[in-house]
Amino acid sequence: IFNRFPSITKWQWATCEEAETYGYVTAPDGFRMHFHDVFAYQFSKREKRWIRKFGEAAKEAIAAKPQHLAMTFMAQALVALWEEFPAIADGLRLSIHDDITGEWGEDMIELATATVREVMNRPMKCLPLPPAWGMGTHLSIASEAKVGRNWGSLVKLKE
Repeated sequence: IFNRFPSITKWQWATCEEAETYGYVTAPDGFRMHFHDVFAYQFSKREKRWIRKFGEAAKEAIAAKPQHLAMTFMAQALVALWEEFPAIADGLRLSIHDDITGEWGEDMIELATATVREVMNRPMKCLPLPPAWGMGTHLSIASEAKVGRNWGSLVKLKE
C-alpha cells in the first residue's frame, strides 16, 4: 500500500512530528489527543548519528485522528436521530464503530432505514472541502443499510 500511495508515509510521519512537537495531535474539530514517545532514538555506530524511528505510541497517534473522526461522525448521527426523529430513535439498539443497529416493526422499517441512512450521509461540518474540488462544501460518507429478521438473514438494501 505504501508503494501505491507514498503520501501515506509522509502523513504518518507528519502526524508523529505533530505529537512530538506539541505533545498532542489535533483533530479537524479541534479535539486534542495527547501522546508521548511517538519517536524512538537509537544511535547508529555505523552511521555515527542518532536515527529517529517510530516509537511505542506511533501507531496510536497515527490512528487517533481517523478514529476520532469516526466517533464524531457516529455521535453526530446518533444525536441527530435522537433530537430530530424521536420515533426512529426509540428503535435504536446498538452502535458499534460505523454501524447503527435498530429494531423496528414492519410498519416502520422503510421509514427507519431511509431516515438513518439520510442522517448518516449528512456532510460533516468539521470537514470542509476546497471549492476547487467540486465535491460539495463538506465531506460526507456514503452508508448502506441492511435489513433482516435476525443477524443471519440481513440483506443489503438497494439505494
